[in-house]
Amino acid sequence: MKRKLLALVLVLFSVIGFAQVQEKKCKLDGTIVTQTPTGVYRGTATDFTATFTDESTFNLYTFLNTGTNKYVMMELFFTSWSYCPGKVPTANTIYTYYGCNMQDVRVFGFDIRDTKSSVQSFMSTNGVKYKCTYGTTANNAICETYNPQGYYPQVYLVKSNKTFIDIGSYSVAQVKSAMTDAAPYSCVVGVPELEDLNSAVNIYPNPTSGLSTFTIENSLQGKYEIEMYNIIGQNVLTEAIEKGSDTFAKEYNFSNFKKGLYLIKVTNEQGSVYKKLMIE
Repeated sequence: MKRKLLALVLVLFSVIGFAQVQEKKCKLDGTIVTQTPTGVYRGTATDFTATFTDESTFNLYTFLNTGTNKYVMMELFFTSWSYCPGKVPTANTIYTYYGCNMQDVRVFGFDIRDTKSSVQSFMSTNGVKYKCTYGTTANNAICETYNPQGYYPQVYLVKSNKTFIDIGSYSVAQVKSAMTDAAPYSCVVGVPELEDLNSAVNIYPNPTSGLSTFTIENSLQGKYEIEMYNIIGQNVLTEAIEKGSDTFAKEYNFSNFKKGLYLIKVTNEQGSVYKKLMIE
């Protein structure tokens, strides 16, 4: 009798636990299913270049190649499915917690087949803080590649080693546990120009033991200042540059620098952004 009772209790707990993590998903044709997110490895991430509603672009591999602790959280959705807005609060929290797309983590929404105006309305209505794509042929292909079954919403996490996982139950705690080497940062909310500047600045290879190339790729020309600080806050390099074209590139030799982590500060008229550089 006790064994039967114990078995019944275990079944009830398993059913309750299962119900708590099930989520409704919908296809574009209106087909609805209930799925249990698994939080498992999905495979190698396919490279892409996404175009957002503000017409800025983002290349996956270019960003991942800038460091060993880079992550991209992909929220796949379409605007007419009522469950998609439910993903926004968690995505907003992750976006803000990790520095508003100005540090090691990028959070983006990936829409499939909706017009730009529809996505912009969705973002405004639901308070979306991060950038979202809209239904261009190339953007649709991203969703179709990562989500071949076609059920939405889905959330994936791409790691710097170019693998990606289903984020699982998609709570803030779940996402943080999958990015243990990503540090939280404060951010200036409501200054998209700084986010654009951060995306424009790169240094590679990183880590480095000698030569690295520093690049700024954006349309804003003029004066920039580059400062570099060691781990105890000492300034080890300061340089003023005049950017006269869309692309600035300069090679630096760090072979005589002490090994360790350095902070690079880039300043222009919009403000300052920061990059980390590891010298080995």
